[in-house]
Amino acid sequence: MNVCRFFMLTMVLIILTLLVFNYLSGETLPLPPDNYLAPGAGFSSDNPYLINNLAHLRWLSETPEAWGGDLPVYFQQTADIDADETKEWNQGDGFIPIALNSKEIVDGIIVSESSPVFSANFDGNGFSVFNLSINIQQKENLHHVVGFFSHITASNLLNIHLVNLQVYGQEVTGGLVGIAENSTIEFSSTNGKIITNNLVRQVGGIMGMMSNTKLEKSFSSVLISTNHQNLITNNSEIA
Repeated sequence: MNVCRFFMLTMVLIILTLLVFNYLSGETLPLPPDNYLAPGAGFSSDNPYLINNLAHLRWLSETPEAWGGDLPVYFQQTADIDADETKEWNQGDGFIPIALNSKEIVDGIIVSESSPVFSANFDGNGFSVFNLSINIQQKENLHHVVGFFSHITASNLLNIHLVNLQVYGQEVTGGLVGIAENSTIEFSSTNGKIITNNLVRQVGGIMGMMSNTKLEKSFSSVLISTNHQNLITNNSEIA
């Protein structure tokens, strides 16, 4: 048995195992896109990885190898996705933001930091993600950058629509993106509610913070609830 055949058999067994666990647990578990192993898939806008369902979306959020890097990577949503069950995921923390950034602060000093980035292209293709829940509570000394995407750089996000989004925010929070750098966001929208704790510094319906990022033809109708007195809010509507 050659290496390629062994690899493909292993992937099939992993997928079958996840399907069985998914059936038994009643919770959607991560599965790679159906065309993940197809020759040439994912590396051009003409042949992107296809995000068809909630299992694919969870796979994207929990698979750092998929977040891009030296080579361009492309994803395209191909159907509306109901994410209502995410409110029950991860012991109530909900959907884990794609490329989640976190840091541990003790007595005002950062003692550890995790700063992955999503450096790829995601085309929502005009479809929507409904009822997504992100509820990562601050635990002990951990702080997180919260959003559907936590941190993007050199990325293109377009045609993404988050409907009835429910987010519990922290220090930096965005409905679509927590932190965006050197990126482009176009033709996208968010709708729902963001609740922030008293440590939040910047929050936005689309983005929490941005640097050298183009935001066009996008809007948000997110209700932001906070008791913070010095809060910076961003991007309710961009024409």
